[in-house]
Amino acid sequence: MNCPKNEFFLTDFSIDVQHEINNHILNAKSLIVLGVSLGKTQQLLFPLFEERLQRGDTIRIVLINPKSLACEISTKGKYVPVNLDGLRSQIQYTLDTLVKIQMHKKGILEIRLIDYPLGHGGILIDSDSRTGKFYLWYYGYKTRQANRPKFVISPMDGYWYEYFQEEVNAIWNSAVPYNP
Repeated sequence: MNCPKNEFFLTDFSIDVQHEINNHILNAKSLIVLGVSLGKTQQLLFPLFEERLQRGDTIRIVLINPKSLACEISTKGKYVPVNLDGLRSQIQYTLDTLVKIQMHKKGILEIRLIDYPLGHGGILIDSDSRTGKFYLWYYGYKTRQANRPKFVISPMDGYWYEYFQEEVNAIWNSAVPYNP
């Protein structure tokens, strides 16, 4: 990749990139979302997930298992101390919200939990397509500004796109189905 660092390492997804994400989500053939609790993602994207599910689409989501050691480890990496029970509650709230979103919809919402602390979260869209994109946010260790840097990676990025695609698939395959 030959783009300047300030174009690759993003502080936040711009309004234009957020619109791009929204459009990709609505038109995607495949979608995998991963994160610790997806707190910010709920506000921004869950209405789009509902729309997709209403159409009969499939969405796959991986969260950290709130009952695992991974959850405890995730609290230790925060700059501002995070209460373990608080993080568990956040994750459970997301799980409960996802179950409610799925109700009365035609589509399939596959939720899995992983017992491993994630180094990043993200949205992998149409991973096997030349128009695929991975919108990734990095989980820093004890940094004041959480979930930074952010990246947008596409098949044009070659090795790195393939690397993250392989990792997301490995995370999905290692996670276990959530049964409320």
